[in-house]
Amino acid sequence: MLQRTWNRGSTSTIFKSVNECICLERRCSFTFGETLGAYTYRDMLSVPRTEGLEQVICKPLDGQSAKVYHPESIAGINAATAYSDRAKQFVSMMLSTNVQDNTPFGFPVNKKSLVSSFAYNENKLDENGGQYSTSYSIDGVKYGFTVYPVNQDGIECLEQWIAGLDTPYLSDMMLENKVLEQGAEYMEGRRELDEAVEAIAESVEIYLYE
Repeated sequence: MLQRTWNRGSTSTIFKSVNECICLERRCSFTFGETLGAYTYRDMLSVPRTEGLEQVICKPLDGQSAKVYHPESIAGINAATAYSDRAKQFVSMMLSTNVQDNTPFGFPVNKKSLVSSFAYNENKLDENGGQYSTSYSIDGVKYGFTVYPVNQDGIECLEQWIAGLDTPYLSDMMLENKVLEQGAEYMEGRRELDEAVEAIAESVEIYLYE
């Protein structure tokens, strides 16, 4: 992943959000990146329902990023706090449907809220079952696509994906930039792999020591 095209207020340049629209527009048959929330997931599942893209599948990428998720925020309770009961009440409030139903970015961690984020009014679907359609022109070329609601199978699939995640990634600009810098030199043939890895390890060691 090279660059995040929309980063939820973060200054990180390492991550890329999935650009499902270029698939829906039939300008591309492959895209990858972070799934930013329910709307992105819904759009992704609409791609195989697009004419000519029926064979497209959506799945998590394995490899070094397997089971990794990018948390929007993390909450915890200090073990030494004298107000653990109040802290637990606060965290419980954060995890409640009252809060999770209004999560602006990312997926709700409350299962009921996750399901609610895909709610839709059947009476407002078009004759083909589409939730909404759009059309526009780019450089004189007309594009258009239809987005469909996520059914129960789609929700259960997402729940399985989420349940399999176990490693939160916390952005650190310094570490990310060092990996990107040395990785670019390796990819461009200006460094051997061992040299790039050693340079990254040395930079990280100095950074952590400081």
